[in-house]
Amino acid sequence: METFSSGGGAGVLGRISDVSSIFSLYAFFLVIKIDKFRITEIPKYIILLLIFITFFLSGSKSSFLIVFSVFWCYIIFTQIKGGDYLVYFQLMKKNIKWIILFSVVISTFIIYVQSNPDNAGDNTLNPFFALCLRFVHSGDIFWYAYPNNVYLKIPSNQWIAALLHDTFGLLRIQDWSNLPEAIGITLKEIHHPSDVLQGPNARHNVFGLIYYGFFGSIFFSYCLGVFLSFVRNKLPYILRADIFGGATFTYLMCRGASIDSDPMMTITFFNNIVFILPVLYIVYLMIIEFLSVNTIRNE
Repeated sequence: METFSSGGGAGVLGRISDVSSIFSLYAFFLVIKIDKFRITEIPKYIILLLIFITFFLSGSKSSFLIVFSVFWCYIIFTQIKGGDYLVYFQLMKKNIKWIILFSVVISTFIIYVQSNPDNAGDNTLNPFFALCLRFVHSGDIFWYAYPNNVYLKIPSNQWIAALLHDTFGLLRIQDWSNLPEAIGITLKEIHHPSDVLQGPNARHNVFGLIYYGFFGSIFFSYCLGVFLSFVRNKLPYILRADIFGGATFTYLMCRGASIDSDPMMTITFFNNIVFILPVLYIVYLMIIEFLSVNTIRNE
């Protein structure tokens, strides 16, 4: 968070990594042959390994779950478009226990690596217990905001800038320093002041209550639900049955699902696909054209 929060050059790398990782994962499932191992498939697995390394270095305990989310979206999109998905569905169904075990092990290992050795002692939590505690802390925004009406201490006048925080900063409509701080960080500072840039996700009901009031928060939550329903139930039928359509649906499904848990972050994801994807797509077309021209020359 500290690396990407300023929106500078490192922030651009974070945006590129966000879009390219999901599109690359979708492409991997599209071209890989799982019936048997082939030597020619090795470069594809190398790409998958690099994506795994990127996820690990991100420090996010849930990043590896994106792999399974993309795989699920690939199956759903293939089914809707009339493709052959049963082989992949049976593979996932057959290995669901191993998938869960792998996710738990990887998440626990990331927690272990993130542990500060200087904090060793009675206050150090067991990594597996810390993982379980993380599920409990999924509701931390509520006990930070609701008791004693602490949420009323947060200024609510910049409601547009709060929702479109990333858009205004990315397009330099407002300077990053003048944009409202994320609700989770503000609430954390109220309860536990520190220099560490962290805090709970600003869930849609808390976000709406602060910036739009009681009735406005109901309408806000309804609009988010309508949008998410459109992405899940209508968008895959509109998009073309190709890698671009499937990967776009997958990205919006994986990232759009967070719209209820963190609307501000979801807007960041949407900005990534709007401003970063066209550039990556142009580069992709240039590479395809280059390879095509060289193939014709060799022939």
